[in-house]
Amino acid sequence: PYCNDLYEAVGGRPALKNNRPVSAGPEMRLSEAIISLSFGSDETTMQRMEKINARLLRQVRKIRIHGATAADLVNVACGQSTGLVQCSVKIWDFAAAALILKQAGGCFFASRSNGSNWEIIAGAPGIFDELAEILQLTCDPSENAEKVPGATYGLNTV
Repeated sequence: PYCNDLYEAVGGRPALKNNRPVSAGPEMRLSEAIISLSFGSDETTMQRMEKINARLLRQVRKIRIHGATAADLVNVACGQSTGLVQCSVKIWDFAAAALILKQAGGCFFASRSNGSNWEIIAGAPGIFDELAEILQLTCDPSENAEKVPGATYGLNTV
């Protein structure tokens, strides 16, 4: 609402922003990527995100911290940023935006980490697998991940 933009997505149809189709952008290298992170509010999440930040900092073009998961995901869906990594996020903060991203041609993976917290990785085509590979040791999604409707699963799928 703060931008006066309306996003829409229905399975099997293109994602829309203000009634116009959006695209997650062209394929690119990780070195050209703009990645969004969130450091969370608890000490464990902050420590994990510090490690992720340190691993990504010299491998991507820019790192951005906005503090709004859904907004960060629709930015990837529209090609305004390239990827996102977050640990310890609630499903209501990303579920709808994940469908928008998927319908815009982006890639998304979610894994329940503990209780009601989730780890998520999102990216435009071309960088998702590389981004997931870099993060595998730091924010490794469980093989027993609970699935999110509308998500792309498996770190090797686009």
